[in-house]
Amino acid sequence: MMRHIKKFAALLLAAICAMMALTGCVDKASLYDDTQQIAAGRTAYSATEYQGGYVMGDGSFDFTASADKLVGAVEAFDIDVKNESTLVDCYTTVDTTNGEFKILFIHTDNKQIIAEYIDDAYSDLVLPVGNYKVYLVGKDDAAFNVSISLYCFGENVSWYEPSKK
Repeated sequence: MMRHIKKFAALLLAAICAMMALTGCVDKASLYDDTQQIAAGRTAYSATEYQGGYVMGDGSFDFTASADKLVGAVEAFDIDVKNESTLVDCYTTVDTTNGEFKILFIHTDNKQIIAEYIDDAYSDLVLPVGNYKVYLVGKDDAAFNVSISLYCFGENVSWYEPSKK
């Protein structure tokens, strides 16, 4: 009888492991150090008091977010670049009070990380035609306030919340 229980427990454990592998379960704590998982579209997160929002203007997109704790990668917003490569001015301000935090810009068509920010920065991003996702990534219960301001004049770029595509 005990042998049958041990066999059943071993089969159950094997089935659970197989299910996790097949469904793509992601260890959210590993995402900060293994950003290729995020680039490949495998994300997960847990957060406490997370909030984010944006304001769009003529050629501008301003995103702000904060959390008391973030572990993993949460999608902040998406970018579409149509017709031709486009220059986008990017300003980031990052205030991390606990853990580690960064911002990732990922070209979803070729699964490449285009930019990574861990601090206040200004950069010119040349974005080829395609779709992009911007992620906020934390580990060790990252507590942060962040703002991302993007500027691009013309009709070639669209930005939006992930659920609004």
